[in-house]
Amino acid sequence: MKDEFSMDAERQPQPATANLLRESNHDQYFERMTSIAARALNLPISVIFLDNLGQPQVMGASGCNRDVLSHVETYYCRTLQCEEPFVVRDALFDPKLAQGPLAAGGPGIRFFAGMALRLPCGKPIGMLCVMHTMPRRFTRQQRQMLVDLGQMIEHEVGVRQLDSPDRLQVLQAIDWLQAQHALYVEMFYRTPVAIAHIGRDWEWRHMNDACVKFFAHSRAPLTKTNILDLLDSSDRTSLEQVVQALNRGRGVEVLALDVTFRLRNKQSKPARVQVALKQAAPIRDGGWLFVIHDTQAEQREKTARSAGGGVASGST
Repeated sequence: MKDEFSMDAERQPQPATANLLRESNHDQYFERMTSIAARALNLPISVIFLDNLGQPQVMGASGCNRDVLSHVETYYCRTLQCEEPFVVRDALFDPKLAQGPLAAGGPGIRFFAGMALRLPCGKPIGMLCVMHTMPRRFTRQQRQMLVDLGQMIEHEVGVRQLDSPDRLQVLQAIDWLQAQHALYVEMFYRTPVAIAHIGRDWEWRHMNDACVKFFAHSRAPLTKTNILDLLDSSDRTSLEQVVQALNRGRGVEVLALDVTFRLRNKQSKPARVQVALKQAAPIRDGGWLFVIHDTQAEQREKTARSAGGGVASGST
């Protein structure tokens, strides 16, 4: 016979991850993902939490004793409030975190980076985080990798919540989407036209090989620049106006303008820039797509084709 407490618990609505937590605590998938995150981001501690009745519950951990994670609520709440990764380079410089048990207690956590895990509707369901006992920098590439790993975990959680008859079909759909994404990435990086994804902070999110070649720069230093800093004041204002027009919408999908970029060798390089709003993207992936045409190179090619045609005509 069930007691009154058990019957009351059964009548309570369960969160989206409740069954997953009961069935999959500390399973191998989450353990492997924490190990991968720690190795990929070169940080000793990695943990996956899922929400259990409003409290973070450890699903997988690498590099730490699970008992030290019982005081992570402050980090958890602040991470779930952020669309972008929540990063603390040194907890001792954060008044609220410096006195907390993770920083001031036995673990001595100084660095923290957390990514909120969400359902497709945007509801937060947990957190992937990495930590260190020493202050650390966290590069843009590391932030993007943390986002990518978090999205992989989100997909896994979503698949596990489906009824078993639909699971195979969904997995097949995911395989197809991953194959299409791989094809898109291959085309993006290999196309001869310079293409870049610029975030709403005007910094680079992604760029293809042709874009790196256009700016005569190596990829890593270029990603640390702001694209507006490569333009003079008039071109910068024109570009900002174009982006504002795209944001307002009104049926305009692509706008173009001529600008002159300043390269690191102090040379100027004219270009025609086409800008489109990045569609169907969550806030953390938003921004604009830039297609950058090297007008000097295109003019040289046009002149060469004309000269070649003229020679051929005269020889017949």
